[in-house]
Amino acid sequence: DCQVRDGETIIDEEDRRSTRWFRVRLPSGPEPRTAWLPAVRAKERPALPECS
Repeated sequence: DCQVRDGETIIDEEDRRSTRWFRVRLPSGPEPRTAWLPAVRAKERPALPECS
């Protein structure tokens, strides 16, 4: 959906750090229908617009 480049810093189990977060759309179901995924958890880094 979109990304935030200067979000809260997250450090994973392998000591990888990132301040980039992706807003992702969830399958239909109960609200909310979006979630935030830290970039250290994403295998791919797609080119996305900045979230407004």
